[in-house]
Amino acid sequence: MSGAVVGVMAAQSIAAGGGSQGGAITWTTTGTGSAVAAVATHDVAFTAVTAGQKLLVFNTLRSSGPDTPTCDNSFAAPSGGSNSAGGGTWGFQTGPATATVFEKTASGSETGNAAVSWTNDSAAASAGFMARLSGANAGWQASACSSGGFTSTASISVTGGASIDFLTNDLLIAVLATNNADGIGVTPTISASGITFGTVAEYPATLSPVAAAGGNQGQLFVWAAAVSSGSGTVAPTAGITWTEGTPSGCITFIRIRNAA
Repeated sequence: MSGAVVGVMAAQSIAAGGGSQGGAITWTTTGTGSAVAAVATHDVAFTAVTAGQKLLVFNTLRSSGPDTPTCDNSFAAPSGGSNSAGGGTWGFQTGPATATVFEKTASGSETGNAAVSWTNDSAAASAGFMARLSGANAGWQASACSSGGFTSTASISVTGGASIDFLTNDLLIAVLATNNADGIGVTPTISASGITFGTVAEYPATLSPVAAAGGNQGQLFVWAAAVSSGSGTVAPTAGITWTEGTPSGCITFIRIRNAA
């Protein structure tokens, strides 16, 4: 599926109700997810950006060795927002995958593409897409943490390596990177001790992954849920069941808050 493009969801409100940290956070996936192979950069398109939105770029990188992706147009990965882990030695359908989320607050002048790039492998595979978040309040806050890797098992449950503070209406996003293009997943879950989450939403719809089958192969899965009740500073957990394939990889978590 080198160069494959998949459809994505329209705007969807995934906020919980009634919290003190703001109203609904509305998620709109921008453009289409895309995958590239045998390259050193990956362009992700801006579409219909409005000033004040929170923009997120999600990326899976599969390179032949350790590498740190970056993103231009003033995007940055928050502390804990990039992670490389998984089983085996770096290579084709084996070894670590890198899951990264980049974020920025939109100026409203963004056009063209945001370019994700890396330095150590000019023939890597990359999968990614962009999302726009809108909220009633002017302030945005982000906090991230990474997990250890998971290896080839039929069902995974991965807990972040650090605690994140949660309040009602916060949005928790799990970004999963795998080390091959064969995984089909169902029933994604999000949890944290003492925190109740609303419905888990999947991006793209029904966990159709953005997959790069060239280079070293890889997949990107993203799911999210809003806090409906509870508060505290705890490590989040995310899980998924594989119905086909048992890839290895890792998960990066990011919590978004639309603060007053």
